[in-house]
Amino acid sequence: GGEPEAVPWCELRVGDMVMVENNEEVPADLLLLSSSQEDGQCFLETANLDGESNLKLRCAHPATASLNTIPRLRALKLEVEADEPLERLYEFDGSVRLERDAWGGAIVESESDTVLPLTIDSFLHRGTTLRNTEYVFGLVLYTGPQTKFMLNVASPRYKMSKLEATLNKCILAIIALLVAICLVSAVIDVDVYKYHVGINHWYLDITDTGGHWHETALAVLTFVVVYGNLVPLSLYVNLEITRLIQAHLLESDLHLYDRPRGRAPIARSTNLMEELGQIDYVFADKTGTLTRNEMVFRACSVGERQFGQLPDPPSAPEGAGWGPGGGGYPPPAKETDPLLGKMAHGNPRRITKFASRKTISRTNSLSGGAAFGACAAGASSSSAKRRSVFHGLPKVVLDP
Repeated sequence: GGEPEAVPWCELRVGDMVMVENNEEVPADLLLLSSSQEDGQCFLETANLDGESNLKLRCAHPATASLNTIPRLRALKLEVEADEPLERLYEFDGSVRLERDAWGGAIVESESDTVLPLTIDSFLHRGTTLRNTEYVFGLVLYTGPQTKFMLNVASPRYKMSKLEATLNKCILAIIALLVAICLVSAVIDVDVYKYHVGINHWYLDITDTGGHWHETALAVLTFVVVYGNLVPLSLYVNLEITRLIQAHLLESDLHLYDRPRGRAPIARSTNLMEELGQIDYVFADKTGTLTRNEMVFRACSVGERQFGQLPDPPSAPEGAGWGPGGGGYPPPAKETDPLLGKMAHGNPRRITKFASRKTISRTNSLSGGAAFGACAAGASSSSAKRRSVFHGLPKVVLDP
């Protein structure tokens, strides 16, 4: 009996029994023993691991799935053998040894202890979130830096903007130029001016002792101090101040404020402020990463009953009909295409609805039924050979 005790994550140890409730993050790598569902299933959100929003199904072993109460778990005796901590997220092998009659009733029908295999299906990763499940019970397998989540966390790469990279190259070039100027100035000062020109002036009291390398080195350091202002070290300070001002303007820009959600932009890093608006390429594994796919119900018909309302198709302009002078009716459709036949004999409203749900590409000459359906949906035709594409709501467009 008893209630579970709330403890910080840092106090968890391997072998502890943990209870995780709905919408809570898993505090360590756990072996799923049971859940609030009778079959021992639970659902996890792994967005923190792989960025996917779809839920993952995890199942406890059938031998422990019925142990969904604290008294049964307190009487449970088991021994787990698992792999050493590995970086691979979706690989896990191990085994669990269950003692017979662990809680007064045999968990498995066997006269001796039973060894059961473990797979990734019963593994709960640290950092995942429990969803659509009231609670789960798990056994701590890995904690702290030995969890798969922490083993896959790499040190953040320093992000450098193009402006900063160009500035660093310019600074290196200026430093190289400074060193060259100092060397040349030192050689001229010591070897040329002092011992070729100055030695002839008795009042300078210059005595040529031979080796001049120590005097040349001292002269190089002297000229480094003299020419040190060539290196614009204050430019980095000015750049950082400019970035801070840009970040403040970004966070206070009302045009970037999301009113429905009540969110304002947050500049978490100022290293890439000058890169905004200069994106050349965007690579994505699927279109859903860049777009928000939303299907909005407009209308449908079941039998003769229509649900929803579509706007009336626009009337054809004068002179845009069929035949000389724009008058007359289109010729009857050939009963070769069921879609064209339906379009030819249906009413304009149903033609619009029907055409908006289909896509047809035809390179041969346009038949009368197709032309009639196109005109009824608000399009026009100026030649016999067209490529007809029916899509979108509420009208059809004929592309040449």
